[in-house]
Amino acid sequence: MKAPTFKPGKSPAESLASSAATRPTHPGYAPPPKRRRSPATTLAGIAIVLLAGLLGVLAYRSVGNGHDVVAARSTIHRGEIIGRDDLITVRIGVDPALKPLAAGQMSIAVGKRAALDIAAGSMVTADSISAQLVPADGASLIGVQLTSAQMPSGDLRAGDRVRLVHVPEKNQADTPTAPVTANVVSVAASTRGDARVVDVEIPQADAPTWAALAAQGRVVLVLETRER
Repeated sequence: MKAPTFKPGKSPAESLASSAATRPTHPGYAPPPKRRRSPATTLAGIAIVLLAGLLGVLAYRSVGNGHDVVAARSTIHRGEIIGRDDLITVRIGVDPALKPLAAGQMSIAVGKRAALDIAAGSMVTADSISAQLVPADGASLIGVQLTSAQMPSGDLRAGDRVRLVHVPEKNQADTPTAPVTANVVSVAASTRGDARVVDVEIPQADAPTWAALAAQGRVVLVLETRER
């Protein structure tokens, strides 16, 4: 540290005071400038606080005014029978015009068939279920075991419209049976390799012939358009 110097003719105290008065102020010790907050910034902050409070009130009211309704736990495809394990109850704010099933009406949907595809998490409405029996009057239900070579590679769904085609035996001159239109009721895995068992609803008069052909493995399934 450098020792202080004293000017001639002045006392040490006067020399120190004079040095301190003439010493430049270090820029690092300069006081920070005072910031003035503009009125626009203040108003914007108040508006944000008020908006957040309003949104909180609306969210609270939405939960408070919600209704317990029935929803699909997992996707239910059109034509499938709805089981209790397929359904859950959720609390949401909903427009009564949508005709949702209230939580207490879940038993109405159990055992019915899905009239359309119901995505997982979607509400179950009165229009999305059907009490139609399978097979319907004048129709029969037959099971057809099909390998991957006898059916489309994509997944079949309950409610799909298909055609059953007769495949004649090799070296046989028999006339093939005319194709018949059918509706898929259910699809299940088979114990035989990659085969699947497809239950289809067909006209009652055609059921004996196609049941026999299915037992012989002489049926090919063709998927028709899914547009309705």
